[in-house]
Amino acid sequence: MLDGTYTGNLGTFDIELVVLRNCLFLKRADIGNSIFEGAIFPFELENYNASSGSIDLTIQDGSLVYGIYSLEGSIFRFEFAAPGEARPTEFSSEAYVLTRQP
Repeated sequence: MLDGTYTGNLGTFDIELVVLRNCLFLKRADIGNSIFEGAIFPFELENYNASSGSIDLTIQDGSLVYGIYSLEGSIFRFEFAAPGEARPTEFSSEAYVLTRQP
């Protein structure tokens, strides 16, 4: 259900994110004068057929961060707690919002 390519702005940088099966692939992120490409983050959803719910993401040091997501039409919204903190229960103004590309 989430599979696709999403683009948008995360804070102060532009991002292109690909979701495929159970991985988030950070295809490209322009952050100031730096460009990050190719980071892969495995994740687990509580229900792969749901348009919203909880998401557990494995970050680069191998630890888990807990988050929530929703997919409404072409809008993919997600937010994660800091490592070691509890999963958010609702979206804040800090949630990331990306748009699915055709």
